[in-house]
Amino acid sequence: MKRYPGVVTAVVINLQDPEGQGRIELNFPWLSDSQQSSWAPIAAPMAGKSRGVFFMPEVGDEVLVSFEHGDFDHPFVVGFLWNGVDVPPSGDPHRRLVHSVNGHEIEINDRPVSAGDKGFIRIEDAHGNKIELANGRISITGVSFIEIKAPQVVINGRPVALAPGPI
Repeated sequence: MKRYPGVVTAVVINLQDPEGQGRIELNFPWLSDSQQSSWAPIAAPMAGKSRGVFFMPEVGDEVLVSFEHGDFDHPFVVGFLWNGVDVPPSGDPHRRLVHSVNGHEIEINDRPVSAGDKGFIRIEDAHGNKIELANGRISITGVSFIEIKAPQVVINGRPVALAPGPI
């Protein structure tokens, strides 16, 4: 059994875990093309029974892999990597960002505080619909239609008359 003492890079080749455990299959570019990994679990924050942060890489993404007790047959992914080809979605160090393949985005912007401006939190979909919380205001932008469903709606202490039935 060949032992690997540290971490190595690999490329994701398969996301379809036959046992539905959230594992991925890898290729190691520094080995022959036919050498692929066993199914590798992904280390994730708060991982546990039906909970945790769930993000999967895409096929072709570069990942950082370690091996249980150095055993090549027991890999696990400890992180995903950006490189000279695949770059981060932003170069701004003040943006904390989740950006999906399709362009949906959740951003926490912690830019330096100036004149009471402490940045913002924004959720925006790929169509341009947006909710933003910033500087004491909440802004909701819809590109076509905004729907609020509730038995009662109150704005500034005043009930809003609800339209009868579905629109």
